[in-house]
Amino acid sequence: MKNDPEHKKKVLEEKMMKNDLLSFHIQSLLTQKLTKSTTNQYAHFMKRLQDELLTTEEKGLFFSQIVLGETLKTEKDQYIWYKGGATLFVFTANLYRKTDISSICISLFINDPKAKNSHWIGEVFNEFMFTAAGDQNFRQRLIQAFTT
Repeated sequence: MKNDPEHKKKVLEEKMMKNDLLSFHIQSLLTQKLTKSTTNQYAHFMKRLQDELLTTEEKGLFFSQIVLGETLKTEKDQYIWYKGGATLFVFTANLYRKTDISSICISLFINDPKAKNSHWIGEVFNEFMFTAAGDQNFRQRLIQAFTT
């Protein structure tokens, strides 16, 4: 009976539930550990790709395709690169935008440890990032709100 696959499966499931390994809280903690430090690093990496690592041809040909650049670019933009992701508990996004007169690099990490706000955050998250990158007045209001 101990070697029976169904028995092993049942014992494993019981142990997991007994130890609460798959609880909401544990999933939240694991998710936070994985994404928090990499969000800001990814934004800086996109800036380094723009400034140092990629040739002009490489930027236009392949990297802009990977990070949605060509689909988001306006007439004013030389480059706009965006990469985001989400789990039930965490939203991350990185955006790099370069125009003829300025550039901006935004990294955003939102932690919702109880997953109670995920639905509405998901609905507005991308729009928030694009507005912060493209609307100077909105960006100044954000800076003021976060620094006062």
